[in-house]
Amino acid sequence: MGMGMDRLNFLGCQVLLFIIGLLCTPLYLGAPEEDAVLISFLLIIVGSTVSLITYIFRLKNIGISGAWVLLMFIPGINIIFLLFLFFKEPESVEKKELKGLRKKIEIKELKKKLKELEEEE
Repeated sequence: MGMGMDRLNFLGCQVLLFIIGLLCTPLYLGAPEEDAVLISFLLIIVGSTVSLITYIFRLKNIGISGAWVLLMFIPGINIIFLLFLFFKEPESVEKKELKGLRKKIEIKELKKKLKELEEEE
């Protein structure tokens, strides 16, 4: 189904990231302070990046632009948005095909108008 992620895979990835974070906790709790800061920083960067990628894939699956992932950076809204990503039904294949057909029709109409404008000149 292209570049998308269904609800179950999305939830699985989020749970897996959470478990990995929990399993890595002893790494930085027992480490010297300088190492703990570095380990924490790396975990945050890698975890956040992977998480954002799964959000973008899920957005594609439900037929929404990946730019909406920016909502995850707004406190409070991010929790609502996460729930939305989990519960929203995926976009159907038929709907995707209709979008494609609409775009083709729009392009043909624009080409026709452009041709008419060129003929007027």
